[in-house]
Amino acid sequence: MRKQWIAALGILVLALAIGGWAEAAPVQTCLDTGNTEHIVDTAPEAAAVGAGGYFNTDCHLIIKTSLTGVVATKLLLYAGSITIMGPDVLAPPNPVSVDNETPNSELEIAAKKGNITIFEASIKARTKVVVRCQTSNCMIDVDDSELIASITKTTAFAPPFVGDLFLLAQGDIDSQTSTLFGLNKFVIISYHGNVTVSCPGGSVSGCQDPVVSSRAVELCGTCPLGAVCPPDPRGLPLVFPCTVTFATQDDISDVCFKDRPGVTCGGGGSEGRIQARKKIDLHGSTIKVISHLTIQSTGGCPAPLPLNPAPDPTPNPTTVCINLEGALLVADDLVILANSSAGANSGVIDLCGAEAANAALAPNKPPQAAGATVLEDTGGVSTINGDTAPPWSRIVGGVETIFNGDAECAAPYPDNGALIDGTID
Repeated sequence: MRKQWIAALGILVLALAIGGWAEAAPVQTCLDTGNTEHIVDTAPEAAAVGAGGYFNTDCHLIIKTSLTGVVATKLLLYAGSITIMGPDVLAPPNPVSVDNETPNSELEIAAKKGNITIFEASIKARTKVVVRCQTSNCMIDVDDSELIASITKTTAFAPPFVGDLFLLAQGDIDSQTSTLFGLNKFVIISYHGNVTVSCPGGSVSGCQDPVVSSRAVELCGTCPLGAVCPPDPRGLPLVFPCTVTFATQDDISDVCFKDRPGVTCGGGGSEGRIQARKKIDLHGSTIKVISHLTIQSTGGCPAPLPLNPAPDPTPNPTTVCINLEGALLVADDLVILANSSAGANSGVIDLCGAEAANAALAPNKPPQAAGATVLEDTGGVSTINGDTAPPWSRIVGGVETIFNGDAECAAPYPDNGALIDGTID
């Protein structure tokens, strides 16, 4: 009895120590896979973690079904490492939902000893969403998911500007085709690694539906059991279930998935920041913030190298520090800084085919003059590697560090120039 009383007291002390993060005591068990994992894949387990959160930094927390019964204003999931893996095993094909619907809700997902992986998940709170890993070189990997911190739990750019999103890792942060949105603050920081964000703004489509084309018929056949095959094997109906064997890689490439909606990255009513110690890759992405956007590498990039002997200033693409090729950046003010081993503002920034525009994303943020872009600001707040006005040029060691004109973008890149001063170079 005394042992049971001590255990109960320990849980109570832990609940008080984490300062109101949950009304119920947090789940601490770690009984799966040889006492190394806690797998949430049943309704009772989902309800328990939803009510009290999770706290065991020696365990790998795996969430495979949506949390329910969230009543705490602040919900904390704190483990050694964390995987949130959809689709929901109890409600496929829906994503796994970690949604704090309470007023003024907050959600923190923290890994003390390992990585955080989020796949096919919907993670939302009204005032704050924090995803952070703490150990050396730990990584955050987000795929086909949505992380939203907004008073409305939507991606609407409208007041009141409440909702802070933080992705914080000691190592790399990689987000692929996922919505990342913090209506007030939009912050992504890798303290010692790289940041990669693939955030296409429009619908994702790369091929024709196989059912519309003839490819599905070729793969599945058209001759139901007991029927006489039509003279033209491409005629309908298709045969289901359809089991397909791919003989070559080209056969796989010929099959595609249906169009997917685009994703939204940004928010930033008061701040937008994407920062890494090393490289940042946002190529082809659309990043929209209401106020200022800072994209900064803090010093871990290689020094720029020329393609040809001096005095040719054309930089070597292998030394690119911040890759914004083909990106659309929307903000009131934009600062892009790439520091390398050669010193401050010396890393290579690739702006080939990129566009930058003033925001006008919310009613109280009126646009600038028609046709103006953020990089035309005369106030000096918009900078690229320390340069505050077009034509945006910075030479370091005889090498141009900004890809934005024909000389830098012609080879090996397409000669598409960069729209950074209202015109194509």
